[in-house]
Amino acid sequence: MTTGIRPQLAAIVLIGAITLVLWAAAGRHSSYRLHLEAHFADAKGLRQGAAVNVAGVPVGRVTRIKVRTDLPEQPAEVEMLLQTDYELRIPSDAVVTVESEGLLGEPFAEINLRNASGPLLADGGTLKTAPSLRPTANDYLECLTQILNHQHCDVNQVSAGKANPGK
Repeated sequence: MTTGIRPQLAAIVLIGAITLVLWAAAGRHSSYRLHLEAHFADAKGLRQGAAVNVAGVPVGRVTRIKVRTDLPEQPAEVEMLLQTDYELRIPSDAVVTVESEGLLGEPFAEINLRNASGPLLADGGTLKTAPSLRPTANDYLECLTQILNHQHCDVNQVSAGKANPGK
């Protein structure tokens, strides 16, 4: 009778240990999720699946991009999912821009928390947007085209949308 109890007891202890390990692992990998959207005048080639960074740290992905004709000033609607293993608190006055990794890098969304101190965005909230201050590959190509056409070009003016081709 004692020999039948030991295997059963061992099995119960083993099942309990496995359950405890799985529960602890699930607790460590539980994630914080925050769905946000933003509206841009120009998405600058941003695509679904592009990285979303905060202070240069990857925290999520672009989940959807669509054109909103009912928003003619900022028709590019970008939906993002921020997902971390810690609570990420984004103030409502944080600003998102479209940046790129170097000259030929893929575009990504960069959320800037600098000077942001407003109330926190709730799930489904909308971020403010600003144009990037860094030139993109398209800005450099436009400038090169102007130079080849014997026109003056300042890539920073092109990036800011202030270039005046032909002058």
